[in-house]
Amino acid sequence: MKDSAVVGEKLAHVALQTALHSNDQSGKWTKETLANVGTAVAAKDDPADYTRALSEFAAAQGATTTEHVAALTEITRTAQAQAMDVLLEAGTTWSDTAASTIQKTAAAMTSAAMPAWFR
Repeated sequence: MKDSAVVGEKLAHVALQTALHSNDQSGKWTKETLANVGTAVAAKDDPADYTRALSEFAAAQGATTTEHVAALTEITRTAQAQAMDVLLEAGTTWSDTAASTIQKTAAAMTSAAMPAWFR
């Protein structure tokens, strides 16, 4: 039971850290987008400047989207690796615990099955 609780705690920690990093990255992306929108919607003297501003906005969004999606992908990859490490460690711990329990049980059963005069 304790081993399961420890695994749950470690996985929850991975999930919380992933959510924090993802939230930070999404916040940066939003701030950059809003800054780009602010530049794009600013009043212009020449009508052609609006077309240029929208083109620049689209180009900036394309670049920032690629950058932020790559960062979010890396956050996800890291979380998956950490979760796998936790689960592999748990599997080893549970296997060791099961083997120890089986050995103790087998020894106790062997001892109980022997006649008193044979021990």
